Amino acid sequence: MIRRRGLFAVVSVFGWVLACSSDDGVLSRGDLAPAIDKNHLPPHEGEPVLNELLDSGTKGEPHGTSPAFQPDLGPPVVQLDAPPPIYGGTLAVMRGGNLVVASDPDRDVVHLVDMTSKEVRDVYTGAHALPFRVVEDASRRAHVTLRGTGELLTIDLISGQIVGRRWVCAEPRGLAYEPQNDDVWVACDGGALVEMGANGGSARRTLHLGRGLRDVVVVNDGMIVSKFRQATVTHVGWDGTIGPELAPQPINGVQPEVAWRTVANPTGGVTMLHQRASNQVINIELAAQPTQGAYGGCGVAGVLDSTLTTFAPNAPVKPRPGLVQMVVPVDFAFASDGVTALVVSPGNSHTKALVSYGFFGPKEQPPEPCGWGGGLPPTPNAPPPDPIAPDFNQYEYVAAAFDGVGHAILQSREPAALVVLNEARPHAVVMKIPLSDVSREDTGHLLFHSNSGGFLACASCHPEGGDDGHVWKFANGAVVSRRTPSLRGTVSGTAPYHWEGNLPSVAALLDDTFTQRMGGPHLDPPTKNAVQHWVESIPAPIAEPVSDSAAVMRGAQIFASAKCSSCHTGAHFTNNKTLSVGTGQSLQVPPLIGVSARAPFLHNGCASTLEDRFRLPPPKQGLSACGGGDQHGITSSLSPDQIDDLIAYLNGL
Repeated sequence: MIRRRGLFAVVSVFGWVLACSSDDGVLSRGDLAPAIDKNHLPPHEGEPVLNELLDSGTKGEPHGTSPAFQPDLGPPVVQLDAPPPIYGGTLAVMRGGNLVVASDPDRDVVHLVDMTSKEVRDVYTGAHALPFRVVEDASRRAHVTLRGTGELLTIDLISGQIVGRRWVCAEPRGLAYEPQNDDVWVACDGGALVEMGANGGSARRTLHLGRGLRDVVVVNDGMIVSKFRQATVTHVGWDGTIGPELAPQPINGVQPEVAWRTVANPTGGVTMLHQRASNQVINIELAAQPTQGAYGGCGVAGVLDSTLTTFAPNAPVKPRPGLVQMVVPVDFAFASDGVTALVVSPGNSHTKALVSYGFFGPKEQPPEPCGWGGGLPPTPNAPPPDPIAPDFNQYEYVAAAFDGVGHAILQSREPAALVVLNEARPHAVVMKIPLSDVSREDTGHLLFHSNSGGFLACASCHPEGGDDGHVWKFANGAVVSRRTPSLRGTVSGTAPYHWEGNLPSVAALLDDTFTQRMGGPHLDPPTKNAVQHWVESIPAPIAEPVSDSAAVMRGAQIFASAKCSSCHTGAHFTNNKTLSVGTGQSLQVPPLIGVSARAPFLHNGCASTLEDRFRLPPPKQGLSACGGGDQHGITSSLSPDQIDDLIAYLNGL
């Protein structure tokens, strides 16, 4: 397989052939105009957006935090076929350590890499299949979840051929191999845990654990399953017994959330890489101050950090120190000593003073908090930290693994490559293996996932382009509770933004949130337009197939008769107005696209489930007080069965 920029050249080197595809969808300021083919652009990606990207703009002075911590964006680049959000954890080392399998959702390819010869074989998965987690079975096959098509892909590692492709669920996430029964277990975002035979066939068993499943880890007496936004784990026995959910301990005014990765711990149990978000009052009036964003700095000085939490049998869950400087930490792996963890954080790429991976353990010396010895970053007039060599930090690492023979392996999404390090300090680079010369560089994508300068990124609160499910306490004259809104299919055509509806455009949103609150640099118009182009491309969640179409049809009728459709109307189920619906204040009507995937609900997160939105949870009876009563949809006269039908309808949006 030979690739050249602008063309996937098809060469039968390994006895199999990949599909051809064009690669003319990348735009830079220098080649923007000649690359446009308006006949093949979706309506929202046509001339108005691209012409605006050509407008000149003046770069402002960096705001608040040191420029050394802010992203170095360069001239705007826009991909017409926007790259997906960063998922992380797309790398696996096969038995023996010589073969590495790397999923590449940006290019819809699974790379098979011979670490001795550096030979790379590409398995094309189809457009927008979004290959994700990888696991090997006992028969030299690799299984890959395809997030975009809802399938489990099976690849024969000897021939490099696809030998199976089975639909599992709307949005498959994690997976694990269970050798005793030769099974692959797939965790679905919709809540299903599906048992599939590794050798093929339809599902053998399906268990339901509730929305948001992420990773599956096989242990001696069953499996440990994590949830993404909730950052919880649940033990599932081989007999299907589902245990209680366990969560990391909240400490120091922060609470756990967003479990990017959960893996087996070498000493027993599992270890979770997750974020922690502040549950204290945040004074956003500080955003007006020129030397500090409202969201502070890193560690205890900021509103969000990350850590590793271990869940071991018959052992208490202990709070752990934060992983300093790790912005958007999407993956980790344990070294051969069983205690040192290699963590990757693509949010640190394209900065002058931060690295996008770190070793954390008893023999490692973590970097100084914030690079300044702790606390808040200094003013821009203070001396910056020493810069990092450009070649060292040009890679955007999204996955990590160890090969068992003394090497740490990092996967970079842009440029697409594997970077191999010594496992022992000083972790020098052993080799670099390019995976593809097809660039997926995109300024909007880069800025969304980059450290603003205040040691968090847009993706910190909007992981995978969605939301963290967190309810924040903001002080701006009065203290208010505000739930993080989801961006999955909810941005395009839904201005104004924020719950108060006080920001008329994405550009205004970036000025208020990225530059002011997060301490980021001022952005010029072309960069803002690049961000708008990318966030408007984030797809909505994929609804699970309807199990009771009659209930959904009845729910649609109730949605209309209860006057819900008076405000929740149009393609995104919003009229874009700021209205009072009995909650004591005027708030923006949120889009309902993908609403079932973003609990808790309403602006203050008062409903943990859609059921709680309309009625009190058991053992209580009656209607919920969450949501403003009949001023917010006339639902007080609905029977329990009618509420069930209404929820069935909402779950399908």
